[in-house]
Amino acid sequence: MNYLFVTEVGSRMWGMAKSDSDYDLFSVFAQPSSEYLRTSSFEGTRPHKTYIEDGKEIDAQFMEIGHLVNLLKKGNVNAIWAVCSPVVHVDSKYRQALEQIVKNNLSSQTYASVNGMAHSQMNDTVKRAAMRDPEKNRNTAARTLQFGINLIGAAEIRFDPVSGASPSEVGMLFSELDAVRDTSPLPDEVNRKPFEDFLYDLRMDEIMKSR
Repeated sequence: MNYLFVTEVGSRMWGMAKSDSDYDLFSVFAQPSSEYLRTSSFEGTRPHKTYIEDGKEIDAQFMEIGHLVNLLKKGNVNAIWAVCSPVVHVDSKYRQALEQIVKNNLSSQTYASVNGMAHSQMNDTVKRAAMRDPEKNRNTAARTLQFGINLIGAAEIRFDPVSGASPSEVGMLFSELDAVRDTSPLPDEVNRKPFEDFLYDLRMDEIMKSR
């Protein structure tokens, strides 16, 4: 399959990979537009795959571009990471254009996604305490919160590594996230039109090429 783009969304995205860290790949594909004209529906995602390649453990996820764009229109932080990750394995004009659209249309709407993800990551600290060092979960939550603080408070997309986060430090980051939400210079919601125009152009481009 030919992918529109493939990026890293795990520890390597944050510059925190260790020698034994796996590779978390996010692969974006486009279902042929002719299929939509026949069925009026698109495949959103495909099953995760974990496999070994050249001695490296790969954890791969796959998403159709339309589903990804819909998530971006909601300010979903996972979708933002997938497009704006500094580690790009397969690039294209589509990823580059979409990254620029994301950066030009940041909003405080991303607060809900960041806050929910960070709470889930902290809940894992308790659930997985017997299997995983709690500090790792705290670091994961802290970097998610710091990402949200930079985005919502300063309109910046930064992938800052975090280490040694204590429970109190994570709590302070949650409070800071709440504070920047209330004072954010960004609009309350994502401007959906540039994303919809992007998807329209991509679909039309694919249709014309397939004729």
